[in-house]
Amino acid sequence: PSEEEELGGDERIHITIGDEGHLHSLQKGLRGVFTPAEFAEIFDVAHQRCADLRKLVANQEGN
Repeated sequence: PSEEEELGGDERIHITIGDEGHLHSLQKGLRGVFTPAEFAEIFDVAHQRCADLRKLVANQEGN
């Protein structure tokens, strides 16, 4: 984690995105809030990470 991430609040969020890019679940935990801009950034990163992980899994399944 970066220093900025370390200095963040206690809040955490769990996002599940399906194969088609649809939001399947969203859970926020602990204290704190996300601004709309922060949530938009988090959601964008989640989409990109899911795409990266799907490619990694697909490549491993092909071996």
